[in-house]
Parts: sequence; structure tokens; C-alpha cells
Amino acid sequence: AGTWRRFLAVSVLALPINGAVPATAQTQSHPWQMALDAAVDAELADDSVTAEVLANAALEVALKVDEKGARPNLTRLVLQLIYVNLGSPEKARQVAVPRMDVSTFDQSLLPMARTFDRLANKYFERFRALLDTEQNREKRTTHLALAERAMLLKWAIQNKLLPETGIALAATISSQALVYQQQGKLAEVIEKYEAAVKIWKDLEERDKQLTVGSQFSLSAGRVISTSGTNSVEDPTTTKFLLARAYIWRAQRHLDEKKTEDAAVDFERAEAIYLEFTRSMDQHWPTHPY
Repeated sequence: AGTWRRFLAVSVLALPINGAVPATAQTQSHPWQMALDAAVDAELADDSVTAEVLANAALEVALKVDEKGARPNLTRLVLQLIYVNLGSPEKARQVAVPRMDVSTFDQSLLPMARTFDRLANKYFERFRALLDTEQNREKRTTHLALAERAMLLKWAIQNKLLPETGIALAATISSQALVYQQQGKLAEVIEKYEAAVKIWKDLEERDKQLTVGSQFSLSAGRVISTSGTNSVEDPTTTKFLLARAYIWRAQRHLDEKKTEDAAVDFERAEAIYLEFTRSMDQHWPTHPY
């Protein structure tokens, strides 16, 4: 296995590199992206040792072709996630990136959003797969923190490179909310869901020709996922989760004897549920809810 890893790393580095590559040519077939994708594949396959080798190979490529650009730091961020997962905090600190300047990002870096999305989903799955016991608590916390970090990096890339009202950006923001929910950060949960719902609303208002059955419609008759998994690819689910978050905050306000604040949040949740019932009336008896 060790021989294979060294061969693969050397093979990636041996691919032809003729100085800096123009942004338009830096696609997923570029040696840097190939090495990084291979590292992520290994990490997703629970082989962090191989992932470390390949990510370091990707870093060497990035330093050769893009020393002053974003690729070396993006690679270091992936390495940091791998090292944390390996339980090597010292190595993670050594590759830490103090500050990422997203203003230098160009469209050729957009595939990295998908890379961080894959990592975030995997870490979130690992968190959910572990029972909430004293023995697993530290691992669960680590996996959740890694998911949060990867999702934040995905959001940073999309926020810079995609339109403010992009569908993918709305889904990413909602996914962030799911991670915050598991961390008990209720204020952040509501903030993210509200931001995602605003994007969906802006999309709907900009295109009046969208049908009721469209995936972009806030009244679309789509099945809601209430299991807590990261299925937030549509506005209906996002709005449902936002309503549930309003209820949680309202109940917290009641516990704190803040009845007026609780009433406001209950009214916000009520408005969303009333919107759902109006949609049911329009599509009865075929509506799936």
C-alpha cells in the first residue's frame, strides 16, 4: 500500500506543468485538481493516510503553478481538515491559513465548492452515524466542527463566484443552518434559513412565469424532509425548517418568561404553516403533505 501511495503521488507530480496555467485552462483535468480530487476521494473512503499523501502532492503542484494565488491555501485548508480527522492537531496548525482573500477567486475555482461540499456531507454523515454517548462525544464534536468548517469554505467560494440569488447558494446556506442546528446555535440557524428563504423569494419574484410545480416555487407540492438530514435543496423544506426554528425559539422565550417575544416567533411560524395549508387547498387531493 505504501509503495502504491508513493507511486500515485509521484505520478501526479510528474504530469507536465509548463509554468503558471491560465485561469481558463485550470479545470478539473489540471494536475492540481486531479491530485486534490484523489485526496478527497481517499478521505471520503476513510483513508486519511493516503489522503494526506495526495493532498501534499497537490500542494506541491499548487506552489509550482499558482504560488501567489489561491490554490496553495485552498489545498492547505483541505489538508487541515484531513489532519484534524487524523487526530494530528499540530500538523493542522502548521498548515492553518490565517486569512483567505476570496476577492482573488476566479470562476476556475468554482469546482472547489463541490469539493468542500463532499467533505462537509461526509463529516456530517459521520457525526450522525455515531450514537450520542459519552464515549463518542469527542468524535461527534470533531466531525461536526469539520462539517461546519467545510460548509463555511463552500459558502465563501459560492458567495464570491455565484450570483447573490443563486439556487446553489441558497442550498448551501440552508446546509449551514443544519450544522448550526446540531451545535445548538439557534440564532445562527434562524439567520441562515431566513437568508436562504429570501433568495428563494427573490428568484420567484424575478420570474413570474415559473409554474406552481416548479422546484423554485415556495408553494410547490414537494415532500418535506423532517428527519434532520441535510436535504435542503428546495425552498419548501427550507421554509418548513425555518418555521420549526421559530417554534423552538418561541419555546425558549416562554421558558425565559419573555411572552411577547415568544408571541412574535409563534406568529412567524403560523404564517408559514398557513401558507402551506393554502397550497394544500389549491392542490387537494393530490398534494403530498
